[in-house]
Amino acid sequence: MTAQDWNQSFARAVTVALSGDTGDSANPNDPFLILINSWWQPLDFTVPDSLRDLGWQVEIDTRDPKTAGLEHRPVPLSSARERRLALDHGARLDVACAG
Repeated sequence: MTAQDWNQSFARAVTVALSGDTGDSANPNDPFLILINSWWQPLDFTVPDSLRDLGWQVEIDTRDPKTAGLEHRPVPLSSARERRLALDHGARLDVACAG
C-alpha cells in the first residue's frame, strides 16, 4: 500500500496476510489472516492465492466470540460482517480440517 492508500478518507477495511514463509522450508512459521472491517456494512475480502490451500481456525472474531476455535475450509472470498476484526490461524488441511 502507498501513503496515498493509507490516507483515503473512505477506506474502512484492511486485510493482513502473514504467509508463515521464513525462507527455510524446514522451519516455517504458522500463517495468519487478519481481516478488519470498520465499515458499517459487511464487506468481501479476497484471500491471497498462496493461502487458499490451507485450513483455517478462528482465533478471534469480535462480532461472534463463540466462533473461536472453530475450523473452516479455505475460500477465495471471505465475508466480514460490519465492524469486525477477525484473526484466523492457518494450518495444512490434512492437519486442521477433517471435513
